[in-house]
Amino acid sequence: MKLDIIDDYTFKCTFESPYMLFLWQLSLEWRSNTMFFIPSHYLKNFHIKYADEAKYKAELEKNGYALEDWGKYFTAYGWGPNGPNEFVTAPIGCPVLTPYVITEHPSVNVWIAERNPYYHEVDADGRQLPYIDTIRIEQVSDVSMLTMKAMAGEVDYLRESLSTLDIPVLKDNEQNGNYRAIPLPQHSAVYFNFNFGYDTDPGWMEIINKREFRQALNYAIDRKEILSNLYLDQGKVSYHVPGEMDLDKANALLDQIGMNNRDAEGYRTRPDGKPFQIDFEYAKLGTEFSNFVEIIQQNWADIGIRMIPKEIDRSLWTQKYNANEIQVRMLWCDLPVCEGNPVMWDWSIPIRASSKYLTYYNSSGQEGDKPTGDLLDIFEKTFELKNARNLEDLDKKWKEIKQLLYDSVIWYIPVEDVVAPVIYSNRMGNVVEDDYMIVSNMKLLYSYIK
Repeated sequence: MKLDIIDDYTFKCTFESPYMLFLWQLSLEWRSNTMFFIPSHYLKNFHIKYADEAKYKAELEKNGYALEDWGKYFTAYGWGPNGPNEFVTAPIGCPVLTPYVITEHPSVNVWIAERNPYYHEVDADGRQLPYIDTIRIEQVSDVSMLTMKAMAGEVDYLRESLSTLDIPVLKDNEQNGNYRAIPLPQHSAVYFNFNFGYDTDPGWMEIINKREFRQALNYAIDRKEILSNLYLDQGKVSYHVPGEMDLDKANALLDQIGMNNRDAEGYRTRPDGKPFQIDFEYAKLGTEFSNFVEIIQQNWADIGIRMIPKEIDRSLWTQKYNANEIQVRMLWCDLPVCEGNPVMWDWSIPIRASSKYLTYYNSSGQEGDKPTGDLLDIFEKTFELKNARNLEDLDKKWKEIKQLLYDSVIWYIPVEDVVAPVIYSNRMGNVVEDDYMIVSNMKLLYSYIK
């Protein structure tokens, strides 16, 4: 892309070839804001070309970076890898265009945000938004604490990590806790995928890269049990991947790929006769995650697949994922959003297949380790999607990706379109009651304290 500055209010972007996704890139506010509107006067303090040399070297050393790694330092401390005011690394005082500015970080899990006096949006009467002056943001170490804090009346707003199972107890305690629990539809669903680049054990990696193996495990999942027991039948059986449960088909497929022998405990062995096991390490990011994994464990045991679940700390999980040391990745899936914005597919789904292949994906196949099989096909179809020359071609490539996803079961998505509670204290006014759950987050700047 070539960027031309026309005047103080106008710029022009020119691409060497058609780039249909550009308009969708701009429509994602949290990404478009950090694509163009970033403060050069601030970022120059973190850039090797502009900063004072002696002071810059001292700051690099202080923060644990070698001189040749200045680019990583710029990304982490100059702006933050996830945009302005990124909680983990961006320092206090980072200038932003967002409604709130992080002004204090008094403890490891607490941040204080103040309304941005330069924020551009006003209400119908000309009053500057947001209405609320100060927000105290707290991250809990255990998601099970969330419902307790809500019922004790300790939160004004809570969206993340609650599940459908929390709704009954939260509704029963609304009066005591002085809040409302509003069930809203989720824009995402819990999903998981194997690490297709787990090269610590090439034999294990070879098995999970077989389409028939993944299809077999998909046939064994009891989605109706998950939907009933974890989501109170408030949702749908998966439709982005096959939702049929058929243990006979599952067993036949496993026999077909040479996993027809079993050990003394009845679990299937690898084609080479060695024991086979799936180590399902996960961070408990939602209150239903543990029960979700336990159902999957039992479903797979029914077809002779040994799976060992293990809950670990989120920071440890991230560390192990980045080091390519985990076998399974479980998170929330944004496929429903991808239906309306193909950039979300590029941004949120393929990059999670394996840290081993991330460089290959991000370089459009020019660098890094090249995957094989269905994952390579997914990558190549996504490259074609990003290079679509018109809307018809874009739509065609997206349909091909969805069909490949459905047929190959690269990702496991047991259920979709579930609901979850959003908590508002009774002192909050102008809150979201009839939209997607995440929209309540985005529209918080229109809420006020009564």
